Amino acid sequence: YQNNLAAQMANPTDLLGPRKQSDIDAENRSAVIDVYRQRGISEEFFGNSEVEY
Repeated sequence: YQNNLAAQMANPTDLLGPRKQSDIDAENRSAVIDVYRQRGISEEFFGNSEVEY
């Protein structure tokens, strides 16, 4: 199992604890949020939802 776990680990120090948070890429974040807002909520979602809006 150790060989399989080692093959899956990109960074072994991840086993010791969480990584330090990286800087925020505000430009990329803004672009993704804009795309999300433009798409809106699809009719397919409303048809499959258990909640009445």
